[in-house]
Amino acid sequence: TAPASIRRIGILISAAIGDTIVFSPLLKALKKKLPQTEIVLFVGPSNKPCVSLLEGMDTIVDIDPHHFIASAKRVRDSGKFDLWFDVGQWPRLNALLSFFARSGFRVGFQTAGQYRHFLYDRVVRHSSEIHEWQNFARLIRSTVDIEVDLPQLNIPAHPVRDQIVIHPFAGGAKPYLKEWPDIKWKKLVDHLTAQGHSIVLSAGTEDRDRAAELSQHFEQRDRVQIIPKGTSLKELGVTMRESRLVISVNTGAMHLAAALGVKTLGI
Repeated sequence: TAPASIRRIGILISAAIGDTIVFSPLLKALKKKLPQTEIVLFVGPSNKPCVSLLEGMDTIVDIDPHHFIASAKRVRDSGKFDLWFDVGQWPRLNALLSFFARSGFRVGFQTAGQYRHFLYDRVVRHSSEIHEWQNFARLIRSTVDIEVDLPQLNIPAHPVRDQIVIHPFAGGAKPYLKEWPDIKWKKLVDHLTAQGHSIVLSAGTEDRDRAAELSQHFEQRDRVQIIPKGTSLKELGVTMRESRLVISVNTGAMHLAAALGVKTLGI
């Protein structure tokens, strides 16, 4: 049975930036519901850059699921938890790491075809028929009754410029399945610059060479700026808040723009 007294909660979310942003209102709602409870957030290399944008956790613990033994030891050494949530929908490694958590009650997803749910005390069936933030809400609400809003990140508003952010590159597994052909980006950017708009081409560190190559094919390259190297996620958020529109493939940048309330076109 679920614990009657919850003094300490562990949350494992080592997924990409997009899922972490989508989960962010649950974290805030948990803290609002249980203000005296310590919330420890376990994050991985792929989503750590967005942790500074989140509210509601008291402690952050870095893990790397690719280094399982070291990560399991960090989980084990993090002390006892009254309640543990595994937010991962698919990775079996998350379920194994949750097994090593010193918690009396573990909650996680049962996802079709993954056979990862046998190590949890309470299981929530993951659904592909609803938005992911609703799946996350069902996971937390299975044990703690919270009120949840849509994701909304706290980056101050800035004066809007006549610029459009375009993020053509996806992250995560098999990113090419989410991406548009370069020729379509060229047609779109040429159309927008011909109307007088300035373009900020957004790309992560691993995609900067691709962005530079893509920009060479635009008709008005002087109206296209590649976002500076080393731009943090928060700085990208500020640039988005300054823009009239964000056009992005289905990746963390799209969820970031949506959570900031910027007009967003997701491809």
